[in-house]
Amino acid sequence: GLRMLMQGGTAADAAVAVMAVLNVGEPRASSAAGNGLATCYEAKTGKITSLAFTGAAPALLDDTASNADLTAGPKAVVTPGSFGGWIELARRYGKLPLATLLEPAIGYARDGHPLDPSIAQAIIRQKATLSKYPTTAAIFFPGGEAPAPRSMFKNLPLAKSFQALADAETAALKGGASRDRALMAAYDYFYTR
Repeated sequence: GLRMLMQGGTAADAAVAVMAVLNVGEPRASSAAGNGLATCYEAKTGKITSLAFTGAAPALLDDTASNADLTAGPKAVVTPGSFGGWIELARRYGKLPLATLLEPAIGYARDGHPLDPSIAQAIIRQKATLSKYPTTAAIFFPGGEAPAPRSMFKNLPLAKSFQALADAETAALKGGASRDRALMAAYDYFYTR
């Protein structure tokens, strides 16, 4: 976040960058595929705006589903709202390109970061669930083993995903799109690909 402020960005730019880095370092606390919110204060006007980064629940949701059904699996998901919220926050209150905002997260996901001990423990606790899916297991159990606390942890698929979003924005800008339209190109990429 501080890096964004030092590059001339706004508090909104800093917040988006921090949320993206948290997606890498504390994925259970922040995720582009999750939900969230932002409360924004405009100093010039004194206006306070709240943005809900929430996705819609399916219209055909079975309201008799069990707690277990709603905790994990296909009935437990909604359309991811966070990334759309990040884009809206950047559109309304930001200045920097999305590629700049995602750069630190891309670097940590690609090159690695010391794994927080609490995250290492969470990975171990969730082994049964995370191991069900080969692509997920490959990330969280490299070489078949849970990563040790403070070991360098990488998430290459997340780095590639964030890079693809940054590239969608960059391609739109190179094609003559406005900043707003370029941010929406990244939004469209996330929600349609």
